[in-house]
Amino acid sequence: MHLPYFGYGSNLNEDDWNRNSKRTAWGKTILPIEAAFLLDYAPIYHYFSSTRNGGALDVIQTLGARTPGVLFEIQEGELNTLNKKEGAPNAYHQERVHVQTINGEIIEALTYIVNDNQRKNQFVKPTTDYVQAVRDGLTRFGLETEIQDSAAINDCSAALCNYVFVYGTLREGEERASLMRENRIEPWIPGFVHGELRDLGLYPALIQGEERVHGELHQYRHITDILWQLDRIEGHKNVGDPNNLYERILIDVMTDTGIIQAWTYRMRDKTGVRIESGDWKSR
Repeated sequence: MHLPYFGYGSNLNEDDWNRNSKRTAWGKTILPIEAAFLLDYAPIYHYFSSTRNGGALDVIQTLGARTPGVLFEIQEGELNTLNKKEGAPNAYHQERVHVQTINGEIIEALTYIVNDNQRKNQFVKPTTDYVQAVRDGLTRFGLETEIQDSAAINDCSAALCNYVFVYGTLREGEERASLMRENRIEPWIPGFVHGELRDLGLYPALIQGEERVHGELHQYRHITDILWQLDRIEGHKNVGDPNNLYERILIDVMTDTGIIQAWTYRMRDKTGVRIESGDWKSR
């Protein structure tokens, strides 16, 4: 059985796929499972597609970035159809990645990335039709279009998530709070996320759950700098790495001004003692 396929470009658009009547129909090749994010990758246009007569989407590893898309089930016997549609192995190649679903699960998946020898050293402008096809596909699955829209005008900054949510020893007044101050946009604001807070003795751990976990939301000018430091501190090697102590994930933070997406660190194992208040400072 194949890994699920993560699509992030025109393959999200059923009508665009089915314009080629010689190809197996979209719904008979891939079936949508759920929306997801490819973490630490940004969408980029540096590949010229002769069939599109312009740029076509690729993704490039970028610490602190995320690319929205959809997980699909590849139908039996249809991997070759998908390979052909993606121009694999000549233009794109298959790559195993880990994505985060909307429900917060980290899933291994198959995606397609442009071969190094097909990448240009400069921006390759996509056609208006191609950009609209991607936008319509994202919209169909309830995903925001800003990240891919920005990539289409050679701006990858929208892919960066510049917020970090902390709930333990990195909070103001705690022993590691000084690490959060460099390049931070003042001030931080209070907020909470859904999960469960566990007491591991010297520090807490966030795990999946439905309770309120209280903490602080910090915004940064250069998110890669702080994430590089925090990943080392939290024992996060790579997305989906089985040796991670904490998994860095995207999470919705509830604040007085609305919901803001941020990075935080979650432990997979349900260890320690539950903190009923959901607040490390009032345990």
